[in-house]
Amino acid sequence: MRNIIISDFDETITRADTIGTIAKLPYLLNPRLKPEWCHFTKTYMDGYHKYKYNERRPLPLLPSDVSSIISGSNFNELFADELKYQNHNRVVELNSVNEITKQQIFKSITLEQMRMFARDQNHDSCLLRDGFKRFCSSVVKSFEDDFYVLSINWSREFIYEVIGNRRLNNSHIFCNGLKKFADKYPPTYNGEFDCRLLTGFDKVKILDEILAKIDTDGNKEDSTCSYWYIGDSETDLLSILHPSTNGVLLLNPQENPSKFVKITEKIIGVSRDKISNFGTASGPSWLKFCRKEGGKSAYLVKSWDSLGDLIVQATKS
Repeated sequence: MRNIIISDFDETITRADTIGTIAKLPYLLNPRLKPEWCHFTKTYMDGYHKYKYNERRPLPLLPSDVSSIISGSNFNELFADELKYQNHNRVVELNSVNEITKQQIFKSITLEQMRMFARDQNHDSCLLRDGFKRFCSSVVKSFEDDFYVLSINWSREFIYEVIGNRRLNNSHIFCNGLKKFADKYPPTYNGEFDCRLLTGFDKVKILDEILAKIDTDGNKEDSTCSYWYIGDSETDLLSILHPSTNGVLLLNPQENPSKFVKITEKIIGVSRDKISNFGTASGPSWLKFCRKEGGKSAYLVKSWDSLGDLIVQATKS
């Protein structure tokens, strides 16, 4: 069985969000740089309150009829409100990155400086979640062909270096990347973002593009292929629930109980009875919480090691 993995980056592959880590680089290179980073965090929160979604966001996402199966024919209808909500959030994110662009915070930083910074950060305190490297070596047969990153992170170069696998295909990294000067050497950021990937709505659009590309290349209809989307947050939920993938919410309830309860119970709508045992330290390491067409499912999974076990079991069955 060939397993094609499409994964979020921050807090899925990494232990914590790394946007704040990347934000340190311009100030390390130029300690006199203004404005200070707190200006941009305030800009984000001001934009969040100014442009916040004022319509009712119907929750939970899953229908109360537990027998419902997510399919290509009902996905857009089932999650129409969530698609609208996630798409609206684009204006909040644009408000923030446009201010960073306006102040030219990342302008003139070379790609090599970003790569070296990523290597240093990963060396000083490993940014990767436990088990990720073991998962890659044991589950992914061809890292170059079968592993994709789908993230709202800002730097393809940072992601590539942190993952640290030289077989990772750079064209398989999708993010809200910092743009480069067209003709400057060494390659250098121009301070702007491509703004293609900002929200969960954008993620599911690009997921469709990835799957279509695989289909064009003649692999998608291969019965020996299994497609997995892995994420940890609200921006991942539409992709986790997408009918063409086995979706995985990679979140340990012991490590972050409040986030786990918010996403599983309040947003997705998994019943408390269903997850009560899973939430304990001695509970199962993975749990199926909904079904999709073609025998695919969505799962709660505690760790990359647990995900490896799940995929091995799914492959055998």
